[in-house]
Amino acid sequence: MLRYLVMVAAYSEAAARALHCWFSVDRVARDAETTAWKRLARPRQVQWREVRGYPIGAHPHAGGDHSKPVGSRLALKFAMETGANFVSFLAIGVDGDPGSGLTWSSRAH
Repeated sequence: MLRYLVMVAAYSEAAARALHCWFSVDRVARDAETTAWKRLARPRQVQWREVRGYPIGAHPHAGGDHSKPVGSRLALKFAMETGANFVSFLAIGVDGDPGSGLTWSSRAH
């Protein structure tokens, strides 16, 4: 709970922009609680990705000459090749981990 409170206090639009995870679409009209949750989730995704050394994603997902970095996304090619994602295996009901050799395409069958 304390870490959550510290993160709330430290959050700012400028900090989110520096992490490449500020999106005005995260604002939910007449729902400040959901807006706050969405805006706090993105910096936490950035932290999770960076701690693991995973490459930053882009918009659009496939990247390209005119793409922009998105800190709360994983690089598409990396994610497809490794199965890395922001959802835990327990949450989706799959045994294993990214190091298991399974990819999303092999899990789908």
